[in-house]
Amino acid sequence: MSLQLNHHYFHTMNTILRISRAICFALLFLIAAVSIVSVQILVLLPFLFLHSNKLYRNLNMLLIATWGSCMVFFSNIFSPFDIILSGDHLDLAARSNTILLSNHQLYTDWWYIWIMARYLNKHSLIRIILKHDLQFHFPAGWACKLFEFIFVKRKWSFDRNVLLSAFAKIKQLNLPFWLILFPEGTLVCDETKERSDKFATKQGWPIDLKNVLYPKTTGTYYACKHLRKKSQIDTGIDTIFDLTVAYSDVPLSKYAYDVYTPTRIFVDGLGPRKVFIHVDKVPLDAVPGLEDNADAVEMDDTASDKNIHTASKNEEIFGQWLRDRYHQKDQLMDAFLQNGSFIPIEPASLSEREIYETQYGMKKEYVIHVVPKWDDYFSVGLMLLVTYSAWKVVFYIMC
Repeated sequence: MSLQLNHHYFHTMNTILRISRAICFALLFLIAAVSIVSVQILVLLPFLFLHSNKLYRNLNMLLIATWGSCMVFFSNIFSPFDIILSGDHLDLAARSNTILLSNHQLYTDWWYIWIMARYLNKHSLIRIILKHDLQFHFPAGWACKLFEFIFVKRKWSFDRNVLLSAFAKIKQLNLPFWLILFPEGTLVCDETKERSDKFATKQGWPIDLKNVLYPKTTGTYYACKHLRKKSQIDTGIDTIFDLTVAYSDVPLSKYAYDVYTPTRIFVDGLGPRKVFIHVDKVPLDAVPGLEDNADAVEMDDTASDKNIHTASKNEEIFGQWLRDRYHQKDQLMDAFLQNGSFIPIEPASLSEREIYETQYGMKKEYVIHVVPKWDDYFSVGLMLLVTYSAWKVVFYIMC
C-alpha cells in the first residue's frame, strides 16, 4: 500500500512539475514573441512609410539577433546543451552571405542552428523557409513574416514566384543572409523513410541511405542558381556550407525524432546534452548544373500543369550531385553513430598525430557552451524596455 501511495505521490508531483514547466515556457515564449512583434509594428514599420528601407532592415536584423538571444535564454533555462562544431566552422564564421544545407532530424533543428549562428556572431543574418500558413499565427508567425522569412505552399505554381521574388530582393538590396535549407523536406522517421525509399525505387535510384532521406532538388537548385555570384560586381554567393547535424544519446535502433520531441526538450528538460554540427565548405564553382547556358532554361515555364515541375537537364545534373552529397552525409552519420563524434579520436603515437594534425588540425572539434553572454542580457533587456515604452506611448495617445 505504501509503495502505491509513494508511486501515486511521485506521479502527481511529476505531473504538476511538467505542467508548471509547460506554462512557464509558454509564457516566456509568448512575452518574447509579443515583444518582438510590438517593436516591429510600433517602432520599425513607420520607417517603411518614411521610405527608410535600409534603416528598417538594419533594425529588423537587430531584432532577429535578439530573438536568437531569447533562444539562448530558453535553452539555458529549460534544456541546457553544448554545441560541438567540427569541419570548416572557421570558414563559416567568416561568411556573411551563404546557404546552409542541413539534414533534418528534429522539429528543433533550426533552433540549434540559429543558436550556433549566435555564437558565430551571425544570428542577425538568419533566413528560413516556412510553411505558408504559419505566417498567420500570432505572435511567432507575424514576427517571422516581418523578419521577411520566406513562406511556401509546396505548390510549384505558387512557390516558384515566391522564391524567385525573395532571391531577387536579397540580391537587389545586397542583404547579408544565412539561408537555412533542409533539402529532405521533412523529418527522418520510420514513416518518412519508407516513403522516401519508395520514391527512390520509382526513380530507379539505389536504396542505400540509412540515416537521411533522399533530398528534394528543386528548391535547393533554385536557391543556389539564383543566389550565386555571377560576376565580380555581383552581390551573390560563391560558397555554400553543408551541415550534418547529430544528437547525443540516440540509440542505434532509433531516430532522433523518436527520442527528442519538443515536449521532451522544453517541458521535460530531456533534450540532447550535446548537439554535434559538422561543417563542410562547398565552393559553388565545384557544383555542377548551375551554369548559365541553353540547357538551363526552366522547363516548367511551358508545362501545361503549372503545379508539376519538369526538371531541366541542368537541374537533373544538380540533383545527382545533391544525392551524392547525401550519401556522404549518410556515411558521416554512420561514423558518428559508431564513434560518438564526426572527427576521429586523436591518436597516441607522435607520427600518427602529425598526420592527424595535417588532416584535422583546423577542423577539430570546437565546443560552444550555450550560456547567455552580456550582450544577450543587453539586447533582450533593451527589447523589453522599448516594448514597454512603445505601448506606454500608444496608451497615452489613446487616452
